[in-house]
Amino acid sequence: MLSNNLKWNNFLKEISNIIFFWFFAILFFLIYRLSFICIYSNEIDWSNFSGNIFQALITGFRFDTMVTSYFVIIPLLTSLIAGPLNKIKIAQSFRFVFQHLFIFLSSLICITTINYYQEYNNQFNHFLFLGLYDDLDAVFKTIIEHFNPYLNLFIFLVSIYISRKILQFYKDKTFIYNILKKIKLPKIIVLSLVLILFTLSIRGSIELRPIMRQWSYVTNDEFLNKTIVNPFKSLLYAREDFNELNANLPDGKNPFGKVTDLWEEKTVCKNIERISKGALIKQPKQIFLIVMESYDSWPLEDKYRGLGMSKNLSEIADNGIYFNNFLPASESTMNSIASVITGIPYSGVSQSQIGAINPRYCSSIFDQFEKLGYQTNFFYGGLLSWNNINNLFKKQGVENQYSAVDMGGKNESGIWGIEDEKLFDLVTKTVDSKNNSFNIILTTSYHPPYSINLKEKGFPYNSISDIPDEM
Repeated sequence: MLSNNLKWNNFLKEISNIIFFWFFAILFFLIYRLSFICIYSNEIDWSNFSGNIFQALITGFRFDTMVTSYFVIIPLLTSLIAGPLNKIKIAQSFRFVFQHLFIFLSSLICITTINYYQEYNNQFNHFLFLGLYDDLDAVFKTIIEHFNPYLNLFIFLVSIYISRKILQFYKDKTFIYNILKKIKLPKIIVLSLVLILFTLSIRGSIELRPIMRQWSYVTNDEFLNKTIVNPFKSLLYAREDFNELNANLPDGKNPFGKVTDLWEEKTVCKNIERISKGALIKQPKQIFLIVMESYDSWPLEDKYRGLGMSKNLSEIADNGIYFNNFLPASESTMNSIASVITGIPYSGVSQSQIGAINPRYCSSIFDQFEKLGYQTNFFYGGLLSWNNINNLFKKQGVENQYSAVDMGGKNESGIWGIEDEKLFDLVTKTVDSKNNSFNIILTTSYHPPYSINLKEKGFPYNSISDIPDEM
């Protein structure tokens, strides 16, 4: 009995050290993020700083817990295995290795990120890997001449030194251990709680889906949004983007063949240019292009109109031009909306990344409406970090972008964004009826697997049996 108690106490001591390691790592990333914000504080939008900084730090914390868990998982699993075998020193050795690995890698990547932002105005992106194909000698010379290598090396060494001192100082402390000892719960419950908390940590979320880059832009401050994703995740996303950009470029060749085989003139723009024959109607002051994500056309059919699910849209169809058969631009929302705004059909090459780095296309829909004297706006029910849509639309010339952030964040039924009625309220509140404006609206309410509570919205039928037989 005494032996089992001793094993349990040794296990709790090791768990307390792992917990401290977790808190230390979270604090490390918090200090990094605050330093990042202070260094580039001239880019902050101070008009709503207090609300934005809170959202940025909370969402950044979620990415930090995920990355921290990558360093904790091996020590934790080792302690769970080694504890009952009375081999806790093995777990201690693993923790020691991963603590120092964290200190070294995190100090290096955080300092590098801050310097990288100075050049590219972002955390790591695909440009990082272009250096592999560049003149490496020139790259290193640039780093030495322009990025204060001695100052960075000094900060790097100080970070390692202070971090090691903190971990060494705490090594024999018993504060967390004493708290764990006071918890009078069965061992199996304690172990279950440890595993549950770790699972939440590595997911960065208590919701159905783990934290992802596409839900990182939770503020209306562009700079603060760029500080949210953890540097390790930023590096991982950069690699994914680089692979995506080059996935359809075998041997560096144009996937569409030789340009000279496709165009007689020197430029694509010249070939697609068309001159209007003149306006057929009086120029409208406001134009709205609404893209309803995942929306089906069946509610517009006569058979189902009695359900009253799309009265306004049915009225528009009756009084306007309505196409029963319509060929989508692609099978995904991102590639479809990208085709709409760039004027380039989806042909296997995603514009999500490419269109966000290329110069504005001459076929950009925003470019055309700007020439016609319209202000251009984009309203999205989700977050602008989704699929890099913020950078894509900006590069293609949109003047203003609005998202779920401008109407309070997430919706009541899922994680995609705000309900459509909130989005349309944002549109009517924002668009100035006195000015000419072209507005693209991308909704999210109908996106599976989340659904709207139809009963709360006033839908008259509560079950399938209530629906008339003819429907």
